[in-house]
Amino acid sequence: MQSFSFETTYLCVVNSLFLL
Repeated sequence: MQSFSFETTYLCVVNSLFLL
């Protein structure tokens, strides 16, 4: 579960940076 949460957070950050 922790790994999944970590990946989700990472993807969210990457997506945010991409939008910027």
